[in-house]
Amino acid sequence: MSYNKRQLIAAAFEEIGLAGHVFDITPEEQQSAMMRLDSMMAMWNGQGIRIGYNMTIDPLNADPDQDSGLSDMFTEAVFLNLAIRLASSYGKQVPRSTSAPAKQAYDALLAQCMAEPVQMQPNVVPAGAGNRWRRRFTLPPVDRLQAGPDALLDI
Repeated sequence: MSYNKRQLIAAAFEEIGLAGHVFDITPEEQQSAMMRLDSMMAMWNGQGIRIGYNMTIDPLNADPDQDSGLSDMFTEAVFLNLAIRLASSYGKQVPRSTSAPAKQAYDALLAQCMAEPVQMQPNVVPAGAGNRWRRRFTLPPVDRLQAGPDALLDI
């Protein structure tokens, strides 16, 4: 089971020194942090970084106890980068002990999500000596429909 959104937000606040057991985080601050989390994840999704995050359908009635859908290997990158985004709102400077691991976690996330591009041969290239179907040239490339794990496919 993955972390819920409230736990991700609490970890981000804790990272910038505003832990819930020391400071009272108001529901408005929680809602604002959740909107920033959703916007960050929407931006990453738009950049092609699809890690399975469950987007909030209605930002005004968002449930912070909703399961994030993230794999455990991606949670650190998410809450550290959220902490960097939240720090300026609270007049905090991001310490090097937060920004360096955030960059490392984000780079690891990108490396994990990166797909090797597949290049098909154009149909003007000869098929070669092993051609058993008596076709002199390769078949034209096949266009594949691609959708991420959290993308909807409308036809």
